[in-house]
Amino acid sequence: MLIKTNELTGAALNWAVATALGWVLVERHGWWGWWTRKANGEKRYCQTQVSSWNPTSDLAEGTSILFKAGISLLYQAGDGWDAYKLMTPGKKFRDLSPLVAGLRCFVAAELGDEVDIPVEFLGDKPRLR
Repeated sequence: MLIKTNELTGAALNWAVATALGWVLVERHGWWGWWTRKANGEKRYCQTQVSSWNPTSDLAEGTSILFKAGISLLYQAGDGWDAYKLMTPGKKFRDLSPLVAGLRCFVAAELGDEVDIPVEFLGDKPRLR
């Protein structure tokens, strides 16, 4: 389902971040799956619980992504956080959570203003078959 990047939350935003990082879910088994990522021309497989990788609420994981991507955050008193990337003037993403604002900005820079999210990732928890 096509979702505006500035409306992504929860599992859908986590999926979009993984996709923007180059990860692809290639096999699903309940709450875990095999992910693959091309690195140095090779595929690597990682078995992980889809629900446990949560950069939108894991400060260490989320800020690492933002730092590497050059996403800047600016606190707006009473309104939350603005996130922007210097090379994309005029695009700001605001949220009460600095991680959510920043990761939306990251996804928009990598994937665009709308992202096609698998229906399994809409809602609070991923519903994998």
